[in-house]
Amino acid sequence: AEEAAERLEALGVAPDLVVLSPLSRASETGMAWVRRHPEAAGLVETWDETAEMRFGAWDNVKVKDLPADSICHLFYLAQNALVRSAAPYTRPADGAAFESESFVQLLTRMGAVLDKLEARMAPLAAERAAAGKPPPLVLMYGHSMAGAALGVLTGNGKRVDGEGYLGFDGKYILPNATPVYLHRCR
Repeated sequence: AEEAAERLEALGVAPDLVVLSPLSRASETGMAWVRRHPEAAGLVETWDETAEMRFGAWDNVKVKDLPADSICHLFYLAQNALVRSAAPYTRPADGAAFESESFVQLLTRMGAVLDKLEARMAPLAAERAAAGKPPPLVLMYGHSMAGAALGVLTGNGKRVDGEGYLGFDGKYILPNATPVYLHRCR
């Protein structure tokens, strides 16, 4: 968390909103940066819908530890965006259960997050545009699959072997705790 805060610190950002996933690994990473900027404490919001993909029975399980005939291998090894676990995801913090989701379902959820952000920031963006100022900046602390979904939705893939990709797993995934600018244009 502190290393990620240092990398973000080097960018010299001044956000208008800081959105945290409700899951501890992302929220703790975000709060490491916020603690360095007490003036930003009032800009912090936790949005449940920014949580990591709901893997169900596959959550926190290594692919190599799953049976060879498990459908999960279609997701992890073949990048099948429609595959999902039959078992629900249970949030560790409070035991709340959620239906597991496929990557396509995650794309839908993260699309709604982008719509919410756009609606939320539109008045400030219009005000700044009229004044000739830069648009609002939002910091979102989330997770690799949720970040990959945002990358696909905004057309910001990862560069692998000199090529740009919009993949969602394996070598195409966004690295953990790395600040990435996502710009969405309609």
